[in-house]
Amino acid sequence: MKYGEQFAKESAPQWSLHNIDYNSLKHHIKVHTTKDQATAIAIPGYQDSALRVFEDELYRELCRQHDRVDMFVASKADEIARRLQHLSGQIRRLLIHCAVRRNQISPKRQRRFAKYENELLQCGTDIQSLQRFVGAQVVAFRKILKKYRKWTGSSTLGSRFRDTVLSHPKSFTKRDFAPLATEQENLLAMLRENVSIDYGASSPFTTSSAPSIRRNEQVSPSETLVGPTPQTTAYWNEYDNGSEAGEEHNGDGAYAIYINPDEDMNFPGVSALTAIFTSPIKKVNRWMRGKQQGEHEQLISGQSSHYGTTDASYFAHPPGALLSDTEAENESPPASGRRGSGYASSSEFPAGYKAYYAALPSLEEQQLMHYKERMLFWGTWACFGVSFLLMGIAAILIETGRHKMRLEVDAGVTIGIMTSLGAACGGLGMTLARQERMRWATVLSVWALFATTCVLNGILLVLVVRNTPLPT
Repeated sequence: MKYGEQFAKESAPQWSLHNIDYNSLKHHIKVHTTKDQATAIAIPGYQDSALRVFEDELYRELCRQHDRVDMFVASKADEIARRLQHLSGQIRRLLIHCAVRRNQISPKRQRRFAKYENELLQCGTDIQSLQRFVGAQVVAFRKILKKYRKWTGSSTLGSRFRDTVLSHPKSFTKRDFAPLATEQENLLAMLRENVSIDYGASSPFTTSSAPSIRRNEQVSPSETLVGPTPQTTAYWNEYDNGSEAGEEHNGDGAYAIYINPDEDMNFPGVSALTAIFTSPIKKVNRWMRGKQQGEHEQLISGQSSHYGTTDASYFAHPPGALLSDTEAENESPPASGRRGSGYASSSEFPAGYKAYYAALPSLEEQQLMHYKERMLFWGTWACFGVSFLLMGIAAILIETGRHKMRLEVDAGVTIGIMTSLGAACGGLGMTLARQERMRWATVLSVWALFATTCVLNGILLVLVVRNTPLPT
């Protein structure tokens, strides 16, 4: 079995979308290192300039693959850490509340303890899946580098990528998941030590199904032990046991109405009145700007980076590091299982980056494409502006030109009209050269301006011919 088919099974199946593109990278290397191919550039045992160019390109692609996986591992580890922190607070508060009450746990709290235990078990499963996911990515990177060394005979790429990226302490390959696993095991042990949950109870209201708190406190001889009050069998009814009644014991689980003090307290109808005036403005703004395709829309805003493009600066200035290590430690103390400020964050990609992960144009090519679209857009309107300006100048010359210099005036007007038509044609050509899909309003506006320019310039030419005296 090929490793490309085995890779998806060894990794976490639920996160297969975030695996590195093993098959695409393997095919890319094979195409560029096989004889009698249109793009064959490498000969085993011979290092030429074309091979160095391809090696640098492949190194940048491997770095991009590493960045993407590193971001996913960091976000998933932070998510598990936040879940464990939230569960720890919930479990401790509930245990303290039950210990203070000194009575048997109600069926409602029993279900809550069972829910917390299931969530802790799910966190443990996610930690194991994340460890298996990271191990599969490391093996995939090693096999890709082995394929490159086998088909090119060059070991420089493998040494360069391992020493600069994979062996760096901030790489996801060096991430330690032991603190997360230890915290999950401690919380689960604490929950099971203090609470015994009976899952075989048929009814939550029977006394046999109510678990008890195992208290470690000692009872003094002067204290009188009072047994729990036996519960009498009763039928369920909506009035006493409905969802509006809250907790059936002591009323400590009743519902409460929460009012957010930071919420804007506007008069009723103010938002509707504001929408009447703002909706036309929003529609005009949508008409004025061009419609973007789904894959061209902004996914993650932030500054562009050169993450992983050079050997020395791969981890020196990672894309997510907006602060230095000292500043990040002073401003935000690290949580359990979280990374330092040098890790990549979700704000590292430039606007419009296509996150399809596989054999795509490089980041520089996409930025160049966006820059070209912007230049064509502004060039279109600049050409039409120059066209109308020249038409205005030509019209003024026709009306105010001297009769004694009529020949020179007509020549200048003719040159201005021809230049105006050329500028209009240039603006139309820039619009047609754009690859981005535009709104119908924009296309119709450009064609309307072009038609208007042609008609007005034709009228000016007719006026020039009429004012020119015929030879006698």
